[in-house]
Amino acid sequence: MSRPRGRLQIIGTSLLGLALLAGLITYVGWGAVYDALRRADGRYLLAALAAYALFFLVRGIRWRILLRPVKREVTVKEATGLTAAGWLVNSFTILKAGDVTRAAVLAKRHRVTFTSVFATVAVERILDLLGIAVLAAAGLMLIPERGLPSWFATALNLAWVIPVAAILVLWVAVTWKQGFLRFTEKVLSFLPGKVQGKLVRFAESCILGAEGLVRSPKAAAQVAPLTLLMSVLQAGVFVCLFLAFLPTPDVAAVAAGVPFFLLSFGLPVTPGNVGTYEVAFAAIYVALGFTAEQVAPVAILTHLGTSVIVALLGAAALVHLGIDFTRLKEERDVAHETPTAPAPASQPQEVAP
Repeated sequence: MSRPRGRLQIIGTSLLGLALLAGLITYVGWGAVYDALRRADGRYLLAALAAYALFFLVRGIRWRILLRPVKREVTVKEATGLTAAGWLVNSFTILKAGDVTRAAVLAKRHRVTFTSVFATVAVERILDLLGIAVLAAAGLMLIPERGLPSWFATALNLAWVIPVAAILVLWVAVTWKQGFLRFTEKVLSFLPGKVQGKLVRFAESCILGAEGLVRSPKAAAQVAPLTLLMSVLQAGVFVCLFLAFLPTPDVAAVAAGVPFFLLSFGLPVTPGNVGTYEVAFAAIYVALGFTAEQVAPVAILTHLGTSVIVALLGAAALVHLGIDFTRLKEERDVAHETPTAPAPASQPQEVAP
C-alpha cells in the first residue's frame, strides 16, 4: 500500500470511528458518561490494572516458548516488554500494526529474520482465538435461560471453526511441508508473480514458526494452559472495568458477554477500534438484557480505561527496554518495506551479519 493511499485509509477509518463514537455519546449524553465516571469504584480499576499486567506477563512467557525455534536467548522480560509495547501501538493504529512493530524490533535486536519472528505472532493470534472460543462456550453455559439471538450462535461457531481450521492447516503444513508449499503455489498461481512469491515465502516462514509447537508435545502442553490463563485474565480486565462503572449483581451476564465482545477485535477497522469498540460492546450487552442507556457510558469508559492502562504498561515497557516511540515507528516502517524472504534452510534462525 502506498503512503498516500495508506493515509487516506487512516483518515477515512478514523472519521468512521469518530462518527460512531459521536453518535453513541449523542444518544446517551455527556452527563451519563460523567456520572458513571464519577461513581467509578477504584478497587475494580486497580484490579483491572493488575489483571492486565499479569496478562502481559503470561503472554510474554508464551511468546518466549513460541520463539524458541527462532531464538532461544529471548528472555521473558524482553518478550513481555515488547508485547506491552506492541499493544500500545495497536491502541492507536489499524490492522494490528503493533504486532508488526514488536516482531520487527525483536528481529533486529537478535539479528534474526523478521518473517520468522512474525510467524510466531501469527501463531499467537490463532491461539488467542482458540482461547476466546473456549471462554465463549463457557459463557453460553452461564446464560442458558436468556434466549440468545442467532448472531451469538453464529459468532460462537466462527470462534471455533476459524482457529481450529487454522491449527489443522498448520499441522498439515508442518507435516507435509513441501507438498503444502507446492499446493499453495498452485492455489495462488492466478496472482502476479511478485505477490505470489511473497505469499509463498510468508507461508514457508509461518511453517517454520509453527514447527516448534507442532513437533514438540512439551511445548504444546506448556502453551495450552498459558493460552487459557491469558484468556481468563483478559476477560477479567473487562469484567472489572464493567463493574467499576456499572455495579450489578448479574456478574455472570457481564462475564458471559466478554468473549463475544473480544471477537470484535479480530477485524480491526478503525485506529484503536475507536467507535467500533463502543458499538460492539453496547450491542452485545443490550442483547444480554442490559439497556442501551446503562451500557453506552460503560462502553465509552471501558475503552478509555483499557487505553490508559495499556498506555501506562506499554510506556513502562519502552522505558525498561530503552526504546522510544519514534524508534518503534521506524522499525515498523522498515519491516513493511523489507522483502519477506525466509532465512536460508541451513540456518533458519539467523540473519547473516
